[in-house]
Amino acid sequence: MKNQKKTVVGAVALLALSLAMPQTASANETQSNLEDEVAAIIGAEIQADVDPNEAGIISFGTPDVTVTAQTANEFNNDPEAIADAFFQGVQDELAESPEPTPPPLTTFGTGTYVADQNVTVPSLGIAWIAQKLNYNISGSYINSLSKSGSSYMYGIALGTWSHNSTTTTLKRSRTCVATQMSGVFRYTVNGVGIHLPANVLASDAASGGGLHSVTYHDC
Repeated sequence: MKNQKKTVVGAVALLALSLAMPQTASANETQSNLEDEVAAIIGAEIQADVDPNEAGIISFGTPDVTVTAQTANEFNNDPEAIADAFFQGVQDELAESPEPTPPPLTTFGTGTYVADQNVTVPSLGIAWIAQKLNYNISGSYINSLSKSGSSYMYGIALGTWSHNSTTTTLKRSRTCVATQMSGVFRYTVNGVGIHLPANVLASDAASGGGLHSVTYHDC
């Protein structure tokens, strides 16, 4: 009799589990689809707002988005409403942010330079992405150049910058250097998290035994 009860209880548990699994899978699929739709809207908005003057300076990849259950419920799983709330939250927070002040480039002393580029992340703020470089220069000729540490961010942008890689390319007969910094901007606003891959280019020319920022057209 006891064995029969155990068998019945086990069968009921298996039935309950089998019924719950499709519902869980369906809920996960719905959440994933919602996040994909929100990502598409945010990504399109960012790409549409890229300043043509910065087209050679910064480029963005496809964003990866997460949406909390609370935010999804609050906006009835409406991707456009969720994206609008995200951007509105960004604007509200930016309005309260102080104007950024770049650190002096002479902080690290002779022979070391911070290659940085001021970039506007459309709808998400303004930031500098920077990379410390060690150099040896004769007049306007770059004898040697090396990176120190990882790229980093400072400025008004609301989130953080995660470094992926930095590459330096000596150009114009070693009289200037293009510093390509790749990483991910990360933001969380109003229950929406976004990971936005980006490439940022800083251009610097040698003169007077040091490096000086120039436009990418001049390097």
